Amino acid sequence: MPSDSDGSTGSKYRRVPTDRTESSASHQATTEASSSSDGDVGVDLDAPDPLATESGDMEASDGSGSTSSNTSNRKKSGRGPGKVPEPTAASNHPVICPTGEGQWEFIPTQPKGARPPNHVIGSLLRKHFPGLSKSGDDDPPSPGLTWEHYLHNKDEHDVTMATRVINDFFQTFACVDGEQQKAIKGIMKSARKILPDTKHTLRYKAVMQCRPLDDKGEKMTRKTACQTNLLREEYLSVVKKPWMKDDCWEALVDMWCDPAWQAQHVEKRNERAKMPGPAHVQGSRNLTALKQHMEAKDLMAQRAVEEEQRRQAEQESREKEREDTNKRLKLLEDQLRVEHYLN
Repeated sequence: MPSDSDGSTGSKYRRVPTDRTESSASHQATTEASSSSDGDVGVDLDAPDPLATESGDMEASDGSGSTSSNTSNRKKSGRGPGKVPEPTAASNHPVICPTGEGQWEFIPTQPKGARPPNHVIGSLLRKHFPGLSKSGDDDPPSPGLTWEHYLHNKDEHDVTMATRVINDFFQTFACVDGEQQKAIKGIMKSARKILPDTKHTLRYKAVMQCRPLDDKGEKMTRKTACQTNLLREEYLSVVKKPWMKDDCWEALVDMWCDPAWQAQHVEKRNERAKMPGPAHVQGSRNLTALKQHMEAKDLMAQRAVEEEQRRQAEQESREKEREDTNKRLKLLEDQLRVEHYLN
């Protein structure tokens, strides 16, 4: 284990400096202490996971005290929920290298069946979702859709949800030596992007579930669902995600039904509509993955051109050899005719 930045050795914690302010530094996650004054996040990457299960499935409470697994029977719709990858031996973990904040690169390439790191981060955020909780000691309870909620709330083992997410991430992926600190910063960057988007994703999916058809009687699209507001009773009638508890869902519904939030939602949508072009064209791939995809695509095209050139060269070689053979046969035939005439 490499030493910490302060030069001490033997510590089992890796500390990553963050850009958090002093007011929020007290909410940072550590496994033994609640926080440190410099705003670092202490993460024990070598400690065993006390809540790890053999199957690796995400369990969530339904509010009655019992738990239900993601493997329960449910109607298939679209791609389905992203599950937490099942634990495997450390030697089988895909090797990744952070190439930027929230961007990753597989070393040497992405193995077949390996999920993108940000997809796994989203699954881990749902697995360790703190629910309706506080983001700080003096803050009122709110849906845990900010990274501060994960830094402030702990499980029954006195481990913050943020630390659980980071530890579980390194039980799925192996990081290039010397890049662990950068990878932890990438995890936090991705989480800060995924969590705020979750409340919008939950809302438009609730609209599509409650109203399968739009006002014209056509299938409800995502664009139309984002522009549609439901009544509070309609939101509450939607079948919630397994990891979403009743009190947290009601808090989200109250936020969506707030006229001030709806006005801000329309204002932000109008601002996005003024953009001269689409925000991005690479789909779900980040810039690094898009670069790898384009390089692989160009390499395949180059190989196809080289294969076509090789095939044409072989065909021309066979045709030339056939012509030479015909010429030799004709010369031999002429020689035989001359010899026959002389004899």
